[in-house]
Amino acid sequence: MRTLVVVAVLLLGLGMVRGQGDAPSEAPYLYYYSDVLNAFVIERADGSDSRMIGQNIMPEVRNLFTGPGWSPSGDWFAWTAYKNRGAIGGYTGPTWSYVVSTHTGEVFDPVNGLEEAILSWSPQADYLLVIDPTDSEQPTEVDGIGASYRPSVTLYNMQGQEVVLNFSIQVLGSTWYTSGVSNVAWSSDGRFLVFYYRPYNEERLEFVHAVIVTLDGRVEEYPLDRSPLLDPYQFPELPSDQVVRLLEAEHVIAVHNPITDESYEIAAPFENWYQLKPFWNSTGDYGLIYERVDYPRHRLWLISLEERSILVISDDTEQVSYFYPVGSSQFSSSTDLAASWSPDGRQFVYRDADGYYVIYDVRTEQFSRVPEEIHDSGRLQEVSWSLDRPTIRFNPAYEYTPGANAPENERPITGDYDVETGTIVYTPLTVTFYNTMHYASPNGRYVTRVSAPSITEDTWTGEVVEFPIHSGATVLQQAMSWDTSSGWLIKGEANFLADGTGYRLFGVTNVEGTYWRELTGCYFTSNCLGWLSLHVDVSQLPTGSAESVLLAPIEFDRNVEYSYGIGEGNAVLYCDLDDKTWKVRVDGEIIEPLQVERECDDYERRVFAAISPDRRLLIFASSADLAEVWNIETGERVMYLNVRTQEIKFSEDGTRLYTRSRRALLVWDVNEILRRTGIDDVVSQ
Repeated sequence: MRTLVVVAVLLLGLGMVRGQGDAPSEAPYLYYYSDVLNAFVIERADGSDSRMIGQNIMPEVRNLFTGPGWSPSGDWFAWTAYKNRGAIGGYTGPTWSYVVSTHTGEVFDPVNGLEEAILSWSPQADYLLVIDPTDSEQPTEVDGIGASYRPSVTLYNMQGQEVVLNFSIQVLGSTWYTSGVSNVAWSSDGRFLVFYYRPYNEERLEFVHAVIVTLDGRVEEYPLDRSPLLDPYQFPELPSDQVVRLLEAEHVIAVHNPITDESYEIAAPFENWYQLKPFWNSTGDYGLIYERVDYPRHRLWLISLEERSILVISDDTEQVSYFYPVGSSQFSSSTDLAASWSPDGRQFVYRDADGYYVIYDVRTEQFSRVPEEIHDSGRLQEVSWSLDRPTIRFNPAYEYTPGANAPENERPITGDYDVETGTIVYTPLTVTFYNTMHYASPNGRYVTRVSAPSITEDTWTGEVVEFPIHSGATVLQQAMSWDTSSGWLIKGEANFLADGTGYRLFGVTNVEGTYWRELTGCYFTSNCLGWLSLHVDVSQLPTGSAESVLLAPIEFDRNVEYSYGIGEGNAVLYCDLDDKTWKVRVDGEIIEPLQVERECDDYERRVFAAISPDRRLLIFASSADLAEVWNIETGERVMYLNVRTQEIKFSEDGTRLYTRSRRALLVWDVNEILRRTGIDDVVSQ
């Protein structure tokens, strides 16, 4: 057994990254799903205030979340969830839907536990749309045409929990997964919504219908074009709060306003209607369409809803996929990102026939080419727009990854190109990075790049900050999300566990990089975790139980990556197969049985355990589960530690606890654990 001397050697003279203690005051609130609590935790980024909603509403822990989340008032939280076991286990079971009051904790019974339902909030008021396939009769084949469902569509006013309207649609398909509606779009004022579906018909016509629902109870239905653009799985878009339809037979773009009942058409001289998809700007009055001419050649069109016109921008261009929107929180590499609109929606960038990037201004109708010196250097491979000025930020190509020791003229170069003045400001970076993607802060000041470790550049000062890798991460498939103040950042890496369950492990840091706290892991979706909207009144949320306090370490030692060094714990945790009770053995002596809420076979991996020198605390965990803290005297679990550990040990004086994750040695303050769990007596050093 390795002794604690090894720990002392590791801790002396090595750069320690602070965990707690350096966080600025009044940190913003975030929320995340905790798999150990089976609840949503709402807390300040520094962990100083913790709340909890929805605990144990779901009958079992799930790990993939979708759905609309917080209602506009913040009084309700809605989500759908299912369990995905990754590459080995695969998809297991349908999705279940839930809606819970954030004030009382009560569930909304009409939705609670619905399978495969679609939920969507109005953006302006607590109106909830629910498309429920469970109201349908079991589908049957009819004359070889296929089966049909009749899902119900219900709009609820959640303020009084009243039904505004209810109707059903007849959907074509053998299962709900292949036939139904997957997305709903609301107008910005919340006065109407639109969704697509493929109707059942005996003629087997493969067209799609658009259903428009208004808050006054009107339902309108329109047949759409057969273009793949109108597949039910496409997300409906409402530019300028209007329904836009591309009609191939009439060769027009039809525009309809359901509130004013105004309609008009724009002649569309497309030759090839295959996979036409508009890319709308932020204001919704302009759109871009790439028409395939002779792959990879495309014709680029500009739609103006304001002028009711469509014109050709380029007869010969390419679709590109290297543009990333400002403030994006996930990877975005789809070829759907054919062009990049500026944040104000008045300029866009596209690639011309010569392979150079061109900027077009819709106000002045002027073209300007991005300087060739950037393009020819191989550095204009990924760009993002700044929010505070008409500037394109660029960085090196994927393959351009020299190390920090490279000559000055071969180091990676990033920079800003000012569209109005035509000037370029270069910024050399002395770090190596690869698979670079931009995550710009909402104020446009900071740009985070995925790397190992990830780095954030202050574009005002040129200062570069390195953010640590999550101590438990195994592969670097990173994701970022800035808070609205641009002062804090949620950062995650992928972690694939031995049983095939895929998670992304997350942490939260301030922009200065002086504070880092690791959170629980889940799949990265909007309902898994995110920054809390300002409209949610946190004071009305229930306070969390003692176990919802998922403590953070006080230090991280990053110099022990993939190494061993803290020794084995002084205890053995095992399950007595006779009475199905977990027990602890120390030097042959059996401690009182613990009422662990798990079956014996739940732990398929080795469990690491340690008892404090004064025998008041038991800590145990595995590489797949968060560490648990137990009060030996009472036999109760009192809190969790945010770590999935591979080794665990107390210091000889009992003031420190050491755990080793895949990428770091974590140090925990035992006295803080005692205080947070209500055990008053502290351990003297």
